[in-house]
Order: sequence, then C-alpha cells, then structure tokens
Amino acid sequence: MKLQRKRDSELSIPAESALRRDVRQKAKASLYYFASTVMQMTDLTPELHLPFANFIQMNPWNGGPEESLRKLAWMPRGHFKSSIASVAYPLWLLIHDRNTSIALISSKEKNTKKWLEEIRNTIEHNVFFKWAFGDDISKGNQWDQFQITVNRDREYGINTQASISAYTLRGGLASAHHPHIILDDPLNEQTAFSESERERAIELYVHLESIISKYSESLFTVVGTPWPGYDVIQHAMEHEVAHGERIYWGIGARGGFECTPDLLTSHPEVVPNVEERLKRDGVIFHEVCPEKKLIKIKRQDLNSYIYQYLCTRPEDGDNGFDVTLIRDFALLDDGKIQCNCDLHSRHDHRISNLVVVAICDPALTTSGSGCESAITVQGRDKVCGCRFLLEEWGGFVHNDQLVRQICETAKKWETYLQRFAIEEVHFQTVFKSWLIELQSRGEFPLGIELFGVKPKKRDKDLRIAGQQSYVQNGYWHKRPTMHYDEGTNNWIWQVHKWPHQPKKRD
Repeated sequence: MKLQRKRDSELSIPAESALRRDVRQKAKASLYYFASTVMQMTDLTPELHLPFANFIQMNPWNGGPEESLRKLAWMPRGHFKSSIASVAYPLWLLIHDRNTSIALISSKEKNTKKWLEEIRNTIEHNVFFKWAFGDDISKGNQWDQFQITVNRDREYGINTQASISAYTLRGGLASAHHPHIILDDPLNEQTAFSESERERAIELYVHLESIISKYSESLFTVVGTPWPGYDVIQHAMEHEVAHGERIYWGIGARGGFECTPDLLTSHPEVVPNVEERLKRDGVIFHEVCPEKKLIKIKRQDLNSYIYQYLCTRPEDGDNGFDVTLIRDFALLDDGKIQCNCDLHSRHDHRISNLVVVAICDPALTTSGSGCESAITVQGRDKVCGCRFLLEEWGGFVHNDQLVRQICETAKKWETYLQRFAIEEVHFQTVFKSWLIELQSRGEFPLGIELFGVKPKKRDKDLRIAGQQSYVQNGYWHKRPTMHYDEGTNNWIWQVHKWPHQPKKRD
C-alpha cells in the first residue's frame, strides 16, 4: 500500500529560522511528526499510527524502559507499519546521530531495496526534509540500492559500515556489525508455509543478536505480521518477551490491541485510540482495509484473515478444521457407505466407487518424544469428491513392527486398495526391497502398487491447509469411533489443533 505524499510543488516552506528550529525540535521528539509532516506521509492517522510510532521510537535515551532496546511489534498487512518502522525510523535515527549505522533486514530483497529507495528519495528530493535537515543529512560516498552513507563528522572516518545497509535474512551478515537492526517481515508468502523455512528464519533471527555492536546500547527492532505455525514472532514471545528481555506492541484489523502490560500505565502514549473507528467502521483503518475487504479475505483465505489481518492465532476449531463439520459414516456389509448427511443425501456412496489409497509416514523411532509412525487408509468418491478416512493407525515402533503393520493394513483392504504410498526417503532406504520381497512371498498383496511419495516442494503445512475447504463444505467423513478427545493423538485432534499443537503432525 502506497502512502499519499504532497508534491514538492505543493509545499510552501518559509525560511524563518524560528520555524525551522521548531520543526526540527518536533521532528526529533516525535517519529510520527517526522513521518507525517517532514516526510509527508499524509495517510497516517493519529489514532493508530501515532501510538505505533511512539512505541517504535521508544528507547532508554528518550524515556523508554531499559528493555525498549529490544522491541517487537505487529500490525495488519497494508497498514503502513513498514512505512514507519523501515522507512521513517531509520532516517529518524540518522537525524539524531548521522554517524550511526543501521541494518535494514527483510525476507525479500525487493522490500529492503524499496525502503532504501524511499529513504534516498527523501534525502535527495523532499524539499521539506532538505529545508529542515539538509545541513545535517546529505549524500555521502556510498549510494546504491543496497546501502546509503550520509555525510558524517570528519573525525568519524569513512572505513566503517554504511549509514543504512539493506540485507535479506539469508544474506551475508557474518562480518557486518551494526548498532541498530531493524528486522521487518522475516517471513513471506513463499517461506511462511514451510516448517523448515520457519525454523531457518528463527535460527537467523537468533543469530542477529551476535552481529550487534555494543549490545547493551544497541537497538534491535522486529516488526511483522504473524504466520501459521511456530514463527519468529511466536519464538520472540516465548523466549524473550516471557523473560522480560523484549517489549511488544500489536494490534489487528478489528482491534485486539495488546502490549507489554507495564506500558499501559507508564507509557499511555503507545496505546491506540481506535474505539471510535471500530464503532463506526468495524475496523481500525477503514481507509485501506474496510469491512468489505475483510469479509472477502475471510471467505477466500481463512489463514490470511486470521493471521495477516486479525494478527492473532485461531481458537480451537477456528482454523478451517471444525471437527463438527467432519461427518460420521458407516461401511455396510454390502459395500454401501451410509453417511447420514443431508448435504449428500442423494449421493450413492459405495466403497467400490472410491479411489482407495493407503499412506505411511514412517518415523522410525520408539521414543515417545518424537513423531509416531503413521498409516491412514483414505477413499475419495470418483463422482462427488467426498473423502472418507477408512482407517488410521499410529505408534512408536521399530522397522520390522512397522512393516508388519503395513502388511496387515494392506491385506485388510486389498479388495479395494489400489496403492500403498510410503514417504520417499524412508521408502527407498529401508522399506522398498523389504516389502517387494514380502510381496513376492504373498505376505503383501500382489495387486497393490507400492511406491514412494515426494512432497514436490509443497510443505506439509501447505498440504494440510489444502483440505480446509473440503472440511468446511462437509466432504470429509470419519468413523464414529474416531472422535476428538483432548490430548488423544489421532487425526481428528491433530487437525483440530493445527498448526499450533502438536508441532509434530503424524
């Protein structure tokens, strides 16, 4: 979302020294004033963005608590959090100390390049900024799409880090040391749905502490939006905020403001005043995210609505897997499937009309602390698309026990079972030759195809999310004996708790 800014030709700037001193004083005292007035970000609202900017600028040297050296903030997509935190804030730090060095980091290179370009355009072309701070901040010796160096004090020298350096989270930071780090959106649409990418982002986030110079004096600010699964924000909340090492501030498109409790009384200037907006519009920033937009997002992408706009984590059942929508079914002796579902009352479900497959995800451990080996037998009606969970099994077993369970499951369903799929890595290294030998001896049915499956670059979370619409529309069915019990590690409990508990989805 782009901010509206006044054109230079629309600005009429008197040159009186008293007015200039007043503007400079107000700009240094208030990040919001600096962004909205000096940088001409005219779409910012005092009800929402003033408290957010007050939080972002909070430091021990301007009245903030000692813990304000480490800040965490979240705000919905398109609500100008990056305009304040990653464009205005770095430049605001420079008007306080033009000799400092700032690392501007994100998951996407195009983000940091865009933010750096806006900063550069302000320094070079914003006549209001040049009038107020041009004597202090002007073009230095480094000036490209990855770094900016402004003119520094002569005694500071030139053989040091640039004033602002743009990095990606995966970029080369090992030899760089900055007194200020701004990490904005450590995850994106391409990485957030990958468990391995989320873990990597957390590892790199933790690593950033090691590249801060003067640890007890330097700033490390993190801003973003939450993502499904265990992400950087959740890690920071559990490992730093919970230990009083980082203060936090967050709000969603429908309100739900929360922050470090002590700030509510000691620093009321960080508390947003959006009650009137919520009462009138139902949202905190109608100008860019009206009620109609949220309704459409909720209908089309529930995950995006909950995480990226409400900026929260779903309550049980509010994740697209409401277990009350998963229908019971009975398999009768004649092969007919009775589902007792009004939605499908005219469907003639028979097991002979299903595409039946079995899927095995081996964990190869007997330890109760890891994942269980899991087997499911599933059927999909070739006409209406209804899905049936025919059988599930899970356990902590050795290889030979799992192979026996695979054979028992295959024999039980061999009349209808067409394929038995096993996760590719374990299939090739452990099970393929073993099962083929058992198949030649008749212990595994000959008519069932054995093959290994690969995720094809689709992360587990993304594949799980792909079944949400089928659950919401009543296409998934289960046995009556498969029901939700808190803490019972079965399929129903796992999808009901996804993507938060359990972290290991068997």
